Amino acid sequence: MATSQVRGYSRPVPPPTPITALRHPLPWLAAVLIVGNDFVLRGVAPGWLTGKLADVGWLVVVPVLAAAALSGLGVGARRAERAALVATAVFYTALQLWPPLGAWFSASHVADLGDLLALPALLLAVVAWRTPRLALPVPAAPALPAFTAVLLADTPAEPMDASWPCEATPTWPTAAPLRFELDAIYDIYGDRFHRGVHLVDEDGVEVPLVISADAWPDALCARDGLEPNTSYTLTIGPWSEGSANDTPIDHPGLPAVTFTTDDSPGEPAADADACAALAEDFPLPEEDEELCAEPEEAA
Repeated sequence: MATSQVRGYSRPVPPPTPITALRHPLPWLAAVLIVGNDFVLRGVAPGWLTGKLADVGWLVVVPVLAAAALSGLGVGARRAERAALVATAVFYTALQLWPPLGAWFSASHVADLGDLLALPALLLAVVAWRTPRLALPVPAAPALPAFTAVLLADTPAEPMDASWPCEATPTWPTAAPLRFELDAIYDIYGDRFHRGVHLVDEDGVEVPLVISADAWPDALCARDGLEPNTSYTLTIGPWSEGSANDTPIDHPGLPAVTFTTDDSPGEPAADADACAALAEDFPLPEEDEELCAEPEEAA
């Protein structure tokens, strides 16, 4: 093993292997970039910038992680690096050129030829493989689960979910707020989302709603309260939300649900705070949560 001389101190230099690259500062900095981009920059920076930064982070971490995994399976170092580099480049390019692949990968992905400008970031993975003397004096083993966790956390969840009441709960307490849960990636509580939420009574009259994101699940309250022993139809969606590429993502929304209130008096909610307080007074029953969260199983 070679040695490096630093002010008279000699230390062994690890061989340039994919495993050693897990200890290199570059993939760790890329992982920090991914996390910081998701939890800090997405809320304050323009989408075109955060989208490119996320891609740069992925194009460094993915090949380094893939090459290390292949090497651990017994593939030769250079062969593992080439395979990881080519596979990452091909998959990333296909994501930007073939929209159906992007839709399969993530509901929020938008194919964008401009994102191919991030491809040179792959060279940073090569730098990590070729400069083992810069490896951090830490074990390589924790890097595998750490990098994998970062990539999984950065993978957008499908914006789906549930609303309460649902088909399995056709009768609803008049005073209880309606509830919904949407695991969307970007902010959904803007005007576009509000325009996709509707509640009408049995005569087809629109009921003014107040939306609170401070409750869990999120709460929908009738501004003037619901009437007892009345049939209502709730519709959530369709709506649009922004993406990392500043291109709106269209969501089909949740199926419309018709329910009937019981004979108890209703409770008005003048604003979001009042709606959140009402949600605390009427927590979602666990049995309703189970019935409505998986409507196909409940059926």
